[in-house]
Amino acid sequence: MTTDNAETRSGKLENKFDKDELQNELDYQVKVTQEFDKNRKEVIGYIYSKAEDARAEATEIRRTTEIDGKTGYNTEKSLELERRADIYDTIALGANLALGAAYGWGNNTLLSYAGTEAVTTPIINSATAPEQIWKVKCTQDSLYCADNNMDGSKRPTENGKAQIGDKRQIFDINEIKPSEISGVITLSNNGILNPLDDALKNAIKQNKWATNKDGVIVIYNRPTGNYVSEVLYAAYDKINDLLGGRLPLTTAEKANLRLYDYVKQNNYTLDKSNHSRGGLTASVAIQKANRIGLKDIPIRESRFFGTATNVKDYAGYLKENNPNAVTKSAVHKADFVGNKWNLGLMGFNDTTGGDCILCYSHSSYFAEKPSEYLINEQGQYIDLKGKIVTEKNKVKNEYLDDFNAIWNTINETSNPSLPKVVIPKQGDE
Repeated sequence: MTTDNAETRSGKLENKFDKDELQNELDYQVKVTQEFDKNRKEVIGYIYSKAEDARAEATEIRRTTEIDGKTGYNTEKSLELERRADIYDTIALGANLALGAAYGWGNNTLLSYAGTEAVTTPIINSATAPEQIWKVKCTQDSLYCADNNMDGSKRPTENGKAQIGDKRQIFDINEIKPSEISGVITLSNNGILNPLDDALKNAIKQNKWATNKDGVIVIYNRPTGNYVSEVLYAAYDKINDLLGGRLPLTTAEKANLRLYDYVKQNNYTLDKSNHSRGGLTASVAIQKANRIGLKDIPIRESRFFGTATNVKDYAGYLKENNPNAVTKSAVHKADFVGNKWNLGLMGFNDTTGGDCILCYSHSSYFAEKPSEYLINEQGQYIDLKGKIVTEKNKVKNEYLDDFNAIWNTINETSNPSLPKVVIPKQGDE
């Protein structure tokens, strides 16, 4: 080998790198990724639109379904449409997660983006859903006129009715009138993870039978359909609660404001019943009312059950709006949503009673002590499947067993789950 031929015999690699070809390949991959993301969003959007179309059709059925001269009632078809909408939501979430995983495979940034979008979309859909205000009436029913039995099975209805009790959607706010007995409108804000049947049932459970007989108004805050989104939805409400209602309001919070203005304009009196996350709805709404100058709302009493808002703070907001209003709260000592175990992340409220510590008490608030045996609205004994039975075959009420175990009642008539008066924090009075 000589210096003249050393380069040719050295085995030196030839540089064949083509930067233009590489750039074209990268551009193509970006285009494919963007196109995939576009198609993913179109598919998910289509499925969610099917859900909303089903709900809109169900709403129109209720709008035209009349019983005793009043509209707003469900039919078997409208209930099926609502069930179908929930299924579409579940499919959309699953598809979004699956396609999002494929979209972000190997790229943590894209994966996080897709996952975040998958869980926030249900929040936006629920928070901005069309307003739903319901009126529910119920008389002495041991299952609080729920459409389902305790095991989740459907209760048998009578006289061709689609649902248990008297439940109808209110389309004209002027239909909302004070009780002929108490002279008060009672409004309920439902809690987290409550489908409509549970929202209406809890409204009945947490109000007196005399009130339930005339009817409770429920501003329905539709659940997101999955636990992660539901917790994040509640977290948004909590942040807005702490910020004084300065973030965009949810449909439910706007409906509370609309009802506040309605009762004030008509010189009606309002009682409020707020469970769990429903307390945040109430708190954000009253703070917003104070900020926009909607004062002297004729709220007689605002009651909270295991709420995620701080009731002492709320009592101050309410006093600022209406000095004569009373705030009450019930918090079981084991209720992690309402008590101080959460270190201020949720309610951080004083407890008002309870016997057990390691028990689930969040759904065990009763305005009246449960009946000893299961009965329907007509006072007939029923079994665990909701079927009418003879007195000989009457069935013990599991709600009563739950009530006694969780609250440790002193006697047959005492009810330690009732809310107690809350005084505003010093300086807020």
